Amino acid sequence: GSNDPKERKEDMNTNWYGRGITMGIVVGLIIAVFILKAMNKDNKMKTEYDEMQEKVRGKAYKYAFWTMAAFETLMVIIEALEIKVPFSGFTLHVIPIIIAACVHAVYSVMNGAYIGLNTNVKTTIVAMVVIGAINILVAILAFANGFMIKDGMFGDQFLNLLIGLMFVIIGVATFIAKKKNAEAEEE
Repeated sequence: GSNDPKERKEDMNTNWYGRGITMGIVVGLIIAVFILKAMNKDNKMKTEYDEMQEKVRGKAYKYAFWTMAAFETLMVIIEALEIKVPFSGFTLHVIPIIIAACVHAVYSVMNGAYIGLNTNVKTTIVAMVVIGAINILVAILAFANGFMIKDGMFGDQFLNLLIGLMFVIIGVATFIAKKKNAEAEEE
Protein backbone atom coordinates (compact mmCIF):
# COMPACT_ATOMS: atom_id res chain seq x y z
CA GLY A 1 0.00 0.00 0.00
CA SER A 2 0.96 3.56 -0.60
CA ASN A 3 1.38 6.20 2.06
CA ASP A 4 -0.04 8.85 -0.26
CA PRO A 5 -3.57 9.67 1.03
CA LYS A 6 -4.81 10.49 -2.48
CA GLU A 7 -3.70 7.07 -3.83
CA ARG A 8 -5.21 5.27 -0.81
CA LYS A 9 -8.53 7.08 -1.38
CA GLU A 10 -8.50 6.09 -5.09
CA ASP A 11 -7.76 2.45 -4.14
CA MET A 12 -10.63 2.50 -1.62
CA ASN A 13 -13.03 4.00 -4.17
CA THR A 14 -12.02 1.38 -6.76
CA ASN A 15 -12.41 -1.37 -4.16
CA TRP A 16 -15.91 -0.17 -3.17
CA TYR A 17 -16.88 0.17 -6.83
CA GLY A 18 -15.81 -3.43 -7.50
CA ARG A 19 -17.69 -4.63 -4.43
CA GLY A 20 -20.77 -2.71 -5.57
CA ILE A 21 -20.63 -4.31 -9.02
CA THR A 22 -20.17 -7.76 -7.46
CA MET A 23 -23.07 -7.25 -5.05
CA GLY A 24 -25.24 -5.96 -7.92
CA ILE A 25 -24.52 -9.11 -9.93
CA VAL A 26 -25.27 -11.37 -6.93
CA VAL A 27 -28.53 -9.53 -6.15
CA GLY A 28 -29.45 -9.61 -9.86
CA LEU A 29 -28.90 -13.38 -9.99
CA ILE A 30 -31.04 -13.91 -6.88
CA ILE A 31 -33.82 -11.79 -8.37
CA ALA A 32 -33.46 -13.71 -11.66
CA VAL A 33 -34.10 -17.00 -9.80
CA PHE A 34 -37.39 -15.66 -8.43
CA ILE A 35 -38.39 -14.20 -11.81
CA LEU A 36 -37.59 -17.48 -13.60
CA LYS A 37 -39.65 -19.44 -11.08
CA ALA A 38 -42.57 -16.99 -11.46
CA MET A 39 -42.38 -17.20 -15.25
CA ASN A 40 -43.08 -20.94 -15.19
CA LYS A 41 -46.53 -22.30 -14.38
CA ASP A 42 -45.09 -25.07 -12.20
CA ASN A 43 -42.76 -22.71 -10.25
CA LYS A 44 -39.72 -24.65 -11.49
CA MET A 45 -36.50 -22.89 -12.46
CA LYS A 46 -36.17 -24.95 -15.63
CA THR A 47 -38.38 -24.14 -18.56
CA GLU A 48 -39.45 -27.21 -20.52
CA TYR A 49 -39.30 -27.25 -24.31
CA ASP A 50 -40.41 -29.78 -26.92
CA GLU A 51 -37.93 -31.44 -29.26
CA MET A 52 -38.32 -28.85 -32.05
CA GLN A 53 -37.85 -25.99 -29.58
CA GLU A 54 -34.72 -27.63 -28.14
CA LYS A 55 -33.24 -27.89 -31.64
CA VAL A 56 -34.01 -24.22 -32.41
CA ARG A 57 -32.63 -23.10 -29.03
CA GLY A 58 -29.44 -25.08 -29.74
CA LYS A 59 -28.96 -23.05 -32.92
CA ALA A 60 -29.78 -19.87 -31.02
CA TYR A 61 -27.08 -20.67 -28.44
CA LYS A 62 -24.62 -21.33 -31.27
CA TYR A 63 -25.37 -17.99 -32.94
CA ALA A 64 -25.19 -16.20 -29.58
CA PHE A 65 -21.83 -17.80 -28.79
CA TRP A 66 -20.32 -16.80 -32.13
CA THR A 67 -21.74 -13.31 -31.79
CA MET A 68 -20.08 -12.93 -28.39
CA ALA A 69 -16.83 -14.48 -29.69
CA ALA A 70 -16.77 -12.01 -32.60
CA PHE A 71 -17.37 -9.03 -30.32
CA GLU A 72 -14.75 -10.19 -27.81
CA THR A 73 -12.30 -10.62 -30.70
CA LEU A 74 -13.08 -7.04 -31.67
CA MET A 75 -12.37 -5.98 -28.05
CA VAL A 76 -8.97 -7.73 -28.20
CA ILE A 77 -8.14 -5.90 -31.43
CA ILE A 78 -9.24 -2.57 -29.94
CA GLU A 79 -7.03 -3.16 -26.88
CA ALA A 80 -4.07 -4.44 -28.95
CA LEU A 81 -4.18 -1.40 -31.23
CA GLU A 82 -4.72 0.85 -28.19
CA ILE A 83 -7.76 2.42 -29.82
CA LYS A 84 -9.51 4.82 -27.47
CA VAL A 85 -13.17 4.00 -27.01
CA PRO A 86 -15.67 5.92 -24.85
CA PHE A 87 -16.40 2.95 -22.54
CA SER A 88 -14.85 1.44 -19.43
CA GLY A 89 -13.28 -2.02 -19.70
CA PHE A 90 -16.18 -3.39 -17.66
CA THR A 91 -18.75 -1.98 -20.07
CA LEU A 92 -16.77 -3.17 -23.10
CA HIS A 93 -16.96 -6.76 -21.92
CA VAL A 94 -20.62 -6.67 -20.87
CA ILE A 95 -21.81 -5.23 -24.20
CA PRO A 96 -21.07 -8.50 -26.09
CA ILE A 97 -22.97 -10.49 -23.43
CA ILE A 98 -26.04 -8.27 -23.87
CA ILE A 99 -25.84 -8.44 -27.67
CA ALA A 100 -25.39 -12.24 -27.59
CA ALA A 101 -28.39 -12.62 -25.24
CA CYS A 102 -30.43 -10.52 -27.65
CA VAL A 103 -29.33 -12.66 -30.62
CA HIS A 104 -30.34 -15.81 -28.71
CA ALA A 105 -33.73 -14.43 -27.69
CA VAL A 106 -34.64 -12.96 -31.09
CA TYR A 107 -33.62 -16.11 -32.98
CA SER A 108 -35.62 -18.23 -30.51
CA VAL A 109 -38.67 -15.95 -30.76
CA MET A 110 -38.62 -15.80 -34.55
CA ASN A 111 -38.41 -19.60 -34.75
CA GLY A 112 -41.09 -20.45 -32.20
CA ALA A 113 -38.84 -21.60 -29.38
CA TYR A 114 -38.94 -18.77 -26.84
CA ILE A 115 -42.05 -19.70 -24.88
CA GLY A 116 -41.66 -23.06 -23.14
CA LEU A 117 -44.29 -25.70 -22.49
CA ASN A 118 -44.57 -24.66 -18.83
CA THR A 119 -44.17 -20.89 -19.36
CA ASN A 120 -46.70 -18.49 -17.91
CA VAL A 121 -46.88 -16.15 -20.91
CA LYS A 122 -48.57 -13.22 -19.12
CA THR A 123 -46.06 -13.26 -16.25
CA THR A 124 -43.20 -13.48 -18.76
CA ILE A 125 -44.47 -10.48 -20.73
CA VAL A 126 -45.02 -8.45 -17.55
CA ALA A 127 -41.51 -9.32 -16.29
CA MET A 128 -39.95 -8.34 -19.61
CA VAL A 129 -41.83 -5.03 -19.77
CA VAL A 130 -40.96 -4.17 -16.15
CA ILE A 131 -37.28 -5.10 -16.49
CA GLY A 132 -36.98 -3.22 -19.78
CA ALA A 133 -38.81 -0.15 -18.44
CA ILE A 134 -36.74 -0.01 -15.24
CA ASN A 135 -33.50 -0.19 -17.22
CA ILE A 136 -34.60 2.50 -19.68
CA LEU A 137 -35.75 4.70 -16.76
CA VAL A 138 -32.37 4.27 -15.03
CA ALA A 139 -30.63 5.25 -18.29
CA ILE A 140 -32.85 8.32 -18.76
CA LEU A 141 -32.27 9.43 -15.16
CA ALA A 142 -28.52 8.87 -15.53
CA PHE A 143 -28.49 10.94 -18.70
CA ALA A 144 -30.64 13.70 -17.14
CA ASN A 145 -28.38 13.86 -14.06
CA GLY A 146 -25.14 13.89 -16.05
CA PHE A 147 -23.99 10.37 -15.15
CA MET A 148 -24.41 8.77 -18.57
CA ILE A 149 -21.51 10.68 -20.14
CA LYS A 150 -18.64 12.06 -18.06
CA ASP A 151 -15.40 13.41 -19.50
CA GLY A 152 -16.30 12.01 -22.92
CA MET A 153 -16.82 8.48 -21.54
CA PHE A 154 -20.08 6.59 -21.26
CA GLY A 155 -20.80 5.56 -17.69
CA ASP A 156 -21.78 2.04 -16.76
CA GLN A 157 -25.42 3.22 -16.84
CA PHE A 158 -25.08 2.88 -20.62
CA LEU A 159 -25.55 -0.85 -19.98
CA ASN A 160 -29.00 -0.10 -18.56
CA LEU A 161 -29.88 1.57 -21.85
CA LEU A 162 -28.64 -1.48 -23.81
CA ILE A 163 -30.57 -3.89 -21.58
CA GLY A 164 -33.72 -1.79 -21.96
CA LEU A 165 -33.26 -1.70 -25.73
CA MET A 166 -32.68 -5.46 -25.76
CA PHE A 167 -36.10 -5.98 -24.15
CA VAL A 168 -37.68 -3.58 -26.68
CA ILE A 169 -36.08 -5.55 -29.53
CA ILE A 170 -37.31 -8.86 -28.06
CA GLY A 171 -40.78 -7.32 -27.70
CA VAL A 172 -40.81 -6.18 -31.33
CA ALA A 173 -39.58 -9.61 -32.46
CA THR A 174 -42.34 -11.25 -30.41
CA PHE A 175 -44.95 -8.97 -31.99
CA ILE A 176 -43.65 -9.74 -35.50
CA ALA A 177 -43.54 -13.50 -34.77
CA LYS A 178 -47.11 -13.47 -33.42
CA LYS A 179 -48.32 -11.54 -36.45
CA LYS A 180 -46.49 -13.94 -38.79
CA ASN A 181 -48.01 -16.95 -36.96
CA ALA A 182 -51.51 -15.45 -37.09
CA GLU A 183 -51.20 -14.86 -40.84
CA ALA A 184 -49.95 -18.42 -41.36
CA GLU A 185 -52.91 -19.84 -39.40
CA GLU A 186 -55.36 -17.80 -41.51
CA GLU A 187 -54.06 -19.42 -44.72
